Amino acid sequence: MRRITLLLILFCFGVPVFSAFLTYAGENKVTINWYTEEPANSSCILIDEDGKERAFYLAEETNFHNIELENLDSLMQYNYEVESYSNNKRLYNSSGSFSLTITPPFNFALYGDTRSNFKVHREICQEINRYHPSFVINSGDIVYMDMIIRNWVQFFQSTDVFTRSFYYSALGNHEKTGVNFRNFLDFPGDELYYSFQYGGILFIVLNTNQRYDWCSKQYKWFKKLLESRGSDIEFTVVIMHHPPYNNGIVNMWRILMNLSLVPLFEEYKVDLVLSGHIHNYQRFSKNGITYLISGGGGALLDTSIEVAGFNEDFSDYHFVLFEYVKGKLSAKCIDIDGNIRDEFELLSQSK
Repeated sequence: MRRITLLLILFCFGVPVFSAFLTYAGENKVTINWYTEEPANSSCILIDEDGKERAFYLAEETNFHNIELENLDSLMQYNYEVESYSNNKRLYNSSGSFSLTITPPFNFALYGDTRSNFKVHREICQEINRYHPSFVINSGDIVYMDMIIRNWVQFFQSTDVFTRSFYYSALGNHEKTGVNFRNFLDFPGDELYYSFQYGGILFIVLNTNQRYDWCSKQYKWFKKLLESRGSDIEFTVVIMHHPPYNNGIVNMWRILMNLSLVPLFEEYKVDLVLSGHIHNYQRFSKNGITYLISGGGGALLDTSIEVAGFNEDFSDYHFVLFEYVKGKLSAKCIDIDGNIRDEFELLSQSK
């Protein structure tokens, strides 16, 4: 694991402890991450379903703890307990469980733009966790400024309920180049754009903060990935922070996406495009593709504008809960009070 070098604007006064969270970068490796107010060591006891224990230990004292659990069995269920000590004093303790294999039926949650309101973000996370999702996806803008450590502390104080769910995120414009985004969150591949698969769903996370034109490395990677999809893929889901369609103004990134990315979506029959950036909920269908904006995770809400052609739009804090069974992907948009505000389902186009 790379040594974390943080670029910080230190507005931290008495930073509290937050819980561990899980990221899964593939290759049978899970990283457990946590923070302590005082520098301390890092240890983890991992117990598989047969009762076999493995111990992981990092003697170097740090505030930011990342323990890689490697050589895992994808068919095993694991329990873990992590601790941090300094001068024989225990500063931190947390536990949870996970399995690398997620088989259908399963559910997962989407939300985004969590950056500005710790209280709302915390409530949204608690509401999501009631449904015990296998994994959670953030559409980006998870903090207000990537380089302010206090923002990251509040983010993890909000997400500490997800001790059994893997966490994925797109890079938002507020994370800029993602220096601390990459330090805190261990994702597959490039980490700023990447893919993962559960069941018959291929998830492709794009980075709309960097080039995605026809000549870019990201565009070529994306096209090759679409071309190489296996016959087991029932749904292709693209996640990116900036939406190619919205019911607001037309700006430069929206024009560029319609020139470069949207033609790929349509040519290769992408099923669902998930975005954020606009701080409300919007759902729109065009040329067989469902476009969904979920940006009600905590940032100041944007006004909802009624525009012809949009299936649904409203301005309120919310998340989207998806359920996947073979051949079908169902979704419910649920607001912060637990009310269902929108429902839809997609059927697989694959033969």
